[in-house]
Amino acid sequence: MKNAFMELAEANYAFPIGAGLWLRLHPEDRIKTPYTQWSFSRNTRRMPEFSAPGAGRQNTLVTVD
Repeated sequence: MKNAFMELAEANYAFPIGAGLWLRLHPEDRIKTPYTQWSFSRNTRRMPEFSAPGAGRQNTLVTVD
């Protein structure tokens, strides 16, 4: 099934899959988080991208204890 999907996606010019290209061209459409600070513990496993720190997308100061 995966191979059939890949063949159809390629035949229909569906790559890249996802909104990544759009948001790179239109960063103003990105959902912005209201948070300015985060604390991560050893129990932090996952976080929705829209609520995560924008490291790599904007100037960011990271302090690690």
